[in-house]
Amino acid sequence: MQRPIQGLFVLLVFSCALTVALIVNQLFTTLVMPGIRDTWAGAPVPPNGPPVTALDGTRLAQLTGLSSVTRVAAAPEPPPDLRRSMLGIRLLGTLVAQDPRWSMASIHELPAGSAHSLMVSDTIQGARVFAIERERILLLVDGRLEYVDGSASVAPVAVNVHPGAAQPGGSGLGRGIRETGPGTYAVPREDMAEALTHLPELSMQARVVPAFKDGRPVGFKLFSIREDSFYSRLGLRNGDVLQRINGLDLDSPDKALEAFTKLRDAPRIELQIERGGAPVRKTFDVR
Repeated sequence: MQRPIQGLFVLLVFSCALTVALIVNQLFTTLVMPGIRDTWAGAPVPPNGPPVTALDGTRLAQLTGLSSVTRVAAAPEPPPDLRRSMLGIRLLGTLVAQDPRWSMASIHELPAGSAHSLMVSDTIQGARVFAIERERILLLVDGRLEYVDGSASVAPVAVNVHPGAAQPGGSGLGRGIRETGPGTYAVPREDMAEALTHLPELSMQARVVPAFKDGRPVGFKLFSIREDSFYSRLGLRNGDVLQRINGLDLDSPDKALEAFTKLRDAPRIELQIERGGAPVRKTFDVR
């Protein structure tokens, strides 16, 4: 009987201790804690202490990339009701790259100006090129956005197409090109003018992307060249890297634009290509 009595005594002592602890905790929470909170709230802030600022969720998202933080708002899209520009410009075609700096547009200055090419940030008739899209270009005119597309109030300039060439939209670009020897070709001038006028069709015949080596641009690489396309008739192949045109390196947007704008009137065009790691040169006599 002695052991059960001792066990009951120990259980009774433990129950009493637990009850006392609960009572003390309740008294502390009810009577003492409010006074401590009031004292802390009334305490003066140290004059030299750092200011307390709210957490900037947007800044934190930019620094960490955490998906749980509110995402940074994307740049606003141009308004759909843009005003058509009244400048004397008609869009002939565009080449839109993933990097906007490499996008190009071919335009014709009306009513009887010359055709030339533009890139983002270029200026024309007092306006600056804001963006180049597939079917229009956006211009910043006196602080407002306007657009230029292929339509204009002045009749478009006709392009002479040599006999036997298919109309734009088919696969007739460069039909008159013929190979005259290893790496040499004869190109009718009408074919060259037609190709430079129908840039959207050219953009559908191959993928042209900037090529890089050791982190530096070295030219343009060609992929997915269609059979019987303008590119294939020039003797170009998938994987070719176009590095120079008439001695001009294509390692920057400015040089690429300079080389591109000189093609229309050039009597002879030389392309420096890297194919499978080896240099290849092709020469075109424009007649």
